[in-house]
Amino acid sequence: MKAALLTSIARDSIAASLAPFGDVRLVADVQDLHQAIDGADALVMSNPGLYTAEFADELCRHGGALKWIQFLSAGYDGARLHGIPAGTVLTNAGECWSPTVAEHAVMLLLALVRRLTDCHQAQDERRWDAGIRPRLSSLEGKTVTVLGFGSIGRDIATRLRPFGAHVVGVTRSGKPAEAGPAPDRMAAVGELDRLLPESDALIVTLPLSQETRHIIDADRLARLPAHAVLVNVSRGGTVDGVALAEALKAGRLGGAALDVTEPEPLPATDPLWTTPNTIITPHIAGFGSGALDGRLAALVAENASRFAAGRALLHRVDVPVRPATAGGQHRDPA
Repeated sequence: MKAALLTSIARDSIAASLAPFGDVRLVADVQDLHQAIDGADALVMSNPGLYTAEFADELCRHGGALKWIQFLSAGYDGARLHGIPAGTVLTNAGECWSPTVAEHAVMLLLALVRRLTDCHQAQDERRWDAGIRPRLSSLEGKTVTVLGFGSIGRDIATRLRPFGAHVVGVTRSGKPAEAGPAPDRMAAVGELDRLLPESDALIVTLPLSQETRHIIDADRLARLPAHAVLVNVSRGGTVDGVALAEALKAGRLGGAALDVTEPEPLPATDPLWTTPNTIITPHIAGFGSGALDGRLAALVAENASRFAAGRALLHRVDVPVRPATAGGQHRDPA
């Protein structure tokens, strides 16, 4: 097997995990991609943001032998939008990032209900402000709705259980996953409008697609109780940022914590920077764990072994094939 490796994450660990299966070509820059994928069977890459229409065209032009693309991320928005070369399968990182993303989500939720933004402001002003006490809340006995109950949602539920929260997991089917702990209740996404008024917190962990873009819009934000808080660790486009800023400024929502925004980076003029009880982190939820490199390397090694043996790959995701016009140029899937 010949594999091209384009990553700034876990580079050495992944290169070592691929080495027993054949030639590993390290790609230092996307500009060198066409040489690396010439004759390569596999492409392993970390930054899904690189997967533009031009990137997909490059794969189609120079990756004639390409059969497998391994994303080292959970998200694959670019591949879903622009498609992959015919005859190629795409796999993502599965649950590799989930423990740390879940930890970050729970941290953000705790920061909101414990009003850390107010405490930090008082600290900056060197004020001992016990008046914060009436604004404090707790997760104990509260209902936390997790919209999207894959591996990240399940890990969030595991971390919330010791706090005494009641967790509602929401998926398209309303059925729990075969593996992993179940929430206190499962519900289908069709029940979301009925669930929101009963929710003290909403955590969004959905992938971004046409169906999930702005799934949390002005109408659904209005269905949440005024004391409720929102946490988004999925993709910025799942929440209508304009509607969110308006709800926060009007006091119709208790707070929001966003690790993802639309767009990214969030412009300095965006009103979300100055809305009350709002926390913004720069898409860092998955980083910080020393175990991440090992999880990614182990997944890549397992899939390389399966690829070499002709077995089904783990965490395969379905995306469109990038179609070609009669002139040989490629166009984005409709």
